[in-house]
Amino acid sequence: MKKILGILSLALVMFGFAACNSATSSPEAVVKAYLTALQKNDVEKAMSYCHFKTEMTPEQHDKVVAGYSDKLAMVNNNYQGVADFTIGEVEMAEDGEHAIVKYNIVYGNGQTKDTDEKVIKVDKKWLIDTGK
Repeated sequence: MKKILGILSLALVMFGFAACNSATSSPEAVVKAYLTALQKNDVEKAMSYCHFKTEMTPEQHDKVVAGYSDKLAMVNNNYQGVADFTIGEVEMAEDGEHAIVKYNIVYGNGQTKDTDEKVIKVDKKWLIDTGK
C-alpha cells in the first residue's frame, strides 16, 4: 500500500511540474497563460509570466502590481473585461530566443483588438518581455 501511495505521490508531483512548465514551453503558451490570468483578474499570476530585467524590491513590485491592476480595472470598466482571445501568428527571431506573438482580444462589450506581445526565452522558459 505504501508503495502505491508513493508512486501516486510521485506521479502527482511530476504532473504538477509538467503543468507549470507547459505554460512557458512556447511563445504561444506563455501569452495564452498570461492572457488567461488577466482574464481572471489575477494580476500576480499574470506577472509570474513576465520577465523583468532586474529583481524588484517589494516597493517596486507593489508599484508594478498597482499599475497592472489599474490598467485591468480600466479594461473591466470601459470594455467589460476580456471575454475571449485568439492566439495568432508567431514571428520567431533568428536567435530562437525572442519572438512576437500576435493575438486578437474580444472584449466583453464586443469590441475587438489585434495586438501582440514580445516574448523572450530565459532559462529555457518563455516569458513576456516587459522591457523593464
